Amino acid sequence: MTIGLGVVGLGTAGAAMLGAAFGHGEVTVTAIADVDIGWLGADGGGEPRRYDSLDQLLADDRVEAVHIATPTPLHFEHVRRALQAGRHVIVEKPVTATLGEAEELTALAGAFDRVVIVGHSEAFEPYVQAVRSVIDTGTIGRPVMVLAEKFTDWMRRPRLPEEWDGAAGGGLIRRQGIHQIDVVRTVTRASYSVREAGIRIDQDRLVPGSYFAWLTSDQGPAAFVAHDGVGRLSPAAGHPPRKGDVSVADEAAKRERRQALLRQVLDGRSAPRLGDADTERLLVFGSDGEIVASSRRVDVRTRAGQATLDLSAFATGRHAVLDELVAAISGAGTVVHDLSWGCESLRTCTDIERFALAAQAPLDGSRSALIHSRLRLATSFSKGMVSPTA
Repeated sequence: MTIGLGVVGLGTAGAAMLGAAFGHGEVTVTAIADVDIGWLGADGGGEPRRYDSLDQLLADDRVEAVHIATPTPLHFEHVRRALQAGRHVIVEKPVTATLGEAEELTALAGAFDRVVIVGHSEAFEPYVQAVRSVIDTGTIGRPVMVLAEKFTDWMRRPRLPEEWDGAAGGGLIRRQGIHQIDVVRTVTRASYSVREAGIRIDQDRLVPGSYFAWLTSDQGPAAFVAHDGVGRLSPAAGHPPRKGDVSVADEAAKRERRQALLRQVLDGRSAPRLGDADTERLLVFGSDGEIVASSRRVDVRTRAGQATLDLSAFATGRHAVLDELVAAISGAGTVVHDLSWGCESLRTCTDIERFALAAQAPLDGSRSALIHSRLRLATSFSKGMVSPTA
């Protein structure tokens, strides 16, 4: 079978999924939509067709599934409308801006016989699939504890105000922490409670720029996750920080970046490489062995010796998202990363944020950076400033 896919929101996340879909043998990209699509020029009547709204895309009967990569505060409404229109859905992480919306959407989706997948997150990447496969074989015995660490320049990239605001689904913990939570949950198949968490305030942005959390579970091993997004520990060159509110330069830089990426994807019909400058490490300690993993290498160590896994045997991340969608629609497989999954991961991130802020001294002078403005969001979206996941 071949599934007609529409992509809504053509920022980094939308463009990356679009590129992956062009290379997937069981998916046809039938339509794309964004409020800032006019700069591409006329579509010439070919595929994918171009629309400037979700409603126009949903009116295209060739679209069977929709990838929603619009700003996080719009996810709830856009997923709801896609389901009501009878479409299957992939929605970018985090699933919604707030936990309450995620819970309401999960309950609402039960009335529709449609597939909904929350992704892409790092949990779909080859190295995570490889780690899970090792655990499934019992090679390292029962997992006892998991350590996940990450170093990026996420805080140094141009950002709009809502991208820092937890109430809008923004901030390092919700936007990037969700990757680590999904990874830990995918390899352990467990849900977690937060026992302790902490943050470090980025002195340029005046919002959390690093975090750690100790997680426990009744079904799986304990886990420790940490992420520094300040950038000094990342090999990426990054962008110079700007204190306070968004600048014209931030908006211009984001628009220029997304347009260049989208043009690259549409012209080359291939997926861009993202996150190459990130540094991550995932350690799984089992009762009879260990796994040491990064996006580039997975080593398995036991008393019998050491082995390195061939990561080329596993689908790339966004291709794996589409694989899960196709398998679920065709009846050949089930959805793991569904709305309930996305809701639970968001719950954990919300708890990390809550625990960390409760332990943190008052953020003097930083509250203005955390205040969400629906009007500012609507203005930014009207300019086509979709919210990227990278």
